[in-house]
Amino acid sequence: MATHKTGFDPARMPEALGEQYRAQAENMRAMVNTMVESAQQLSAIQLETVRDAQAQQQRVMEALGKPGGQQELMSLQGTLVSEMMKGWVQYWTRVAELAQHTQGDLVRIAQQSADQSARESKSR
Repeated sequence: MATHKTGFDPARMPEALGEQYRAQAENMRAMVNTMVESAQQLSAIQLETVRDAQAQQQRVMEALGKPGGQQELMSLQGTLVSEMMKGWVQYWTRVAELAQHTQGDLVRIAQQSADQSARESKSR
């Protein structure tokens, strides 16, 4: 069969579709791998946060067990609130950074896919 003016060759269509399918499957695999890695990192952040909270709770319990007056309890309360806020901000900052990094990776993969499709379209 002859190639049309547009460069489209109907005889090559099954091969081109197979190449396109493989490229899309590879892009999906890369995206899934990125999301799995992100989920693993999020799990690690959460586990670290739980361990930090448990250690903080242990320190507070030990401090509460020591004799002291109302002034010491007020000081402990202030320290506890400060540490909790610091931990909260650190946790959400790390989660936001991870989300931003993951989103950037996914956009990069999608852009590479679009660029590859555009190159393939031009070569046909």
